[in-house]
Order: sequence, then structure tokens, then C-alpha cells
Amino acid sequence: MSGPRVVADEHYHNLVVTSGKNIVRDLLNGDDTPLSHLGMGTSSTPVVAGQTNLGAEVNTRVAVTSGLKSTGKLTVLVYVPTTAYNGPAGTSSYTLWEAGLFTSDSLTATNAMFARVAFANAIVKTADICVHIQWDINIG
Repeated sequence: MSGPRVVADEHYHNLVVTSGKNIVRDLLNGDDTPLSHLGMGTSSTPVVAGQTNLGAEVNTRVAVTSGLKSTGKLTVLVYVPTTAYNGPAGTSSYTLWEAGLFTSDSLTATNAMFARVAFANAIVKTADICVHIQWDINIG
């Protein structure tokens, strides 16, 4: 079989961390800081509310592809291309255990993480794999 194919379809619950709750607070107060980027990392540390960054973020953040609004819900879509997260120099892959939604593309921005998820099954990301992430945010 040639062409793209689905290798895995997995569903996880995430946690809106404390800085994410503050982002919502600020949005309600008129600030315009949208969820704009996805970061991925190699840490399998469980998610806790006080985290402000991923446990071991790698590479550069990927821009959110789109945000779809429906009643009481925002669906954030992110496409991670074959050219992203393919491992440090001299290697051909990263073993990714975590992802986070951010309001900034900067790895050093403070209080920019909205939510984090830790995967039960790692994504071994190589140049042969693209990743589609759908992040559903339910308000209620």
C-alpha cells in the first residue's frame, strides 16, 4: 500500500494547568492571547496543575492549524509535518510522550501553557511520520 495511512488513533484526557486558567481569566478581562502553538516533549512525567512548561520540550513549537468553534466547545487542530520533531542532530527520531497547547511560540515564555497531556503510548516521530492532533476544549 502506498500513500498516507493512519498508524494510530488515540484519545487522552488533558489538564488545563493553573497558567491556562489564568489565560482564560485574562481573555474574559479583554486580553487577546489566543492558543497559537503546540509543543511536544520527551517527558513521561504525569500532568499536574502547577506545571508551566512541558517536562522536556524539544525542537520548536508548531503553529495551530485551525480552531473550530461550536456551542460550548473549541476544537484546536494541529498538523505536525514530516519535517518537525525528527530528533536531534545525529539521530533520526524523538520518542514523544507529551504535548501542550501554548499562547506563544517561544520555548522560554512564562505562563504561556494552557494545557498539557501525557501520552500512554509514545509517538516515535521520524521524517516518515506526520501527526494530526485534535484538542477538544469543552466549556462547562
